[in-house]
Amino acid sequence: MADSGLTLVIGATGMLGRPVVRRLVADGRRVRALVRDLDRARDVLPGGCELIRGDVRDRASLESAMQDTGAVYINLAAPRSPRRPDTERECVPIIIDAARASGVGHLLKISFMGVPGAADLWWQVRHKAESQRALADSGLDFTIFQPTWFMESLALFRAGRRLLLPKVADQGVYWLAGDDYARQVSAALVTPTARNRTYVAQGFEPLSFRAAARRLAAAWPDRPLKFAQIPAWAIGAMAPVVADARYLRDLLRVTFETNTTFEAQPCWDDLGEPRMTIEQYAASLRETGDIPRK
Repeated sequence: MADSGLTLVIGATGMLGRPVVRRLVADGRRVRALVRDLDRARDVLPGGCELIRGDVRDRASLESAMQDTGAVYINLAAPRSPRRPDTERECVPIIIDAARASGVGHLLKISFMGVPGAADLWWQVRHKAESQRALADSGLDFTIFQPTWFMESLALFRAGRRLLLPKVADQGVYWLAGDDYARQVSAALVTPTARNRTYVAQGFEPLSFRAAARRLAAAWPDRPLKFAQIPAWAIGAMAPVVADARYLRDLLRVTFETNTTFEAQPCWDDLGEPRMTIEQYAASLRETGDIPRK
């Protein structure tokens, strides 16, 4: 099938799906979103995005949504426990089969920095590695993004008028704004060299969690937030019984093994350099009204 210029976004209403849809629409691209809740999608997605109700587990609704599309962008939520259903692990093979049957020419997907090198460190990374292999082996053109920590994720640690962050090592992480990442996704749709590539996506400024959080707290849109840190032992104490605490503990452990070196130059060369500082990201929260929430 010739590229129709229409991109289907799966996972469009998620925290990291929304910036991608906004950027694609702003760039003048034709966008369709597969959603389960049309009312919520109308509330959080721009008016220029076509909405179609469906379920990523349903092959028929996927093929219907893929009609006349040239590309599909995949952004599926991850579970907090290996005992919970993993939508990505279950559904990426279904998406691939539907795309092949529908004649889709290009699959793009968000993954995790450090895949597949860190697949032996954490079950979550193993699942991402499986999805990446499925995409690479599909016979379809693909682009995989392995991003570092997003500024949007940092904002999730807000609790009322405080930004409460775990106390972790003072290693720098290359924080990336969702809109900068979305610009790279948008560029990948029209960049021939982005086909059949896996990119590490990072911001331009390495900051420790503490430094990044202090800057976000100081620049918060309405008025500055108070900043405080949670002792590392508190996360460890909750981890054996609380799935989200266990997930955060393991995520932070993997972060400092896979997210602290700069590896994004190929992505920058092909798809453009990120430009947004943490202060500019905070200002964008006021403009978009899209404040990340747990």
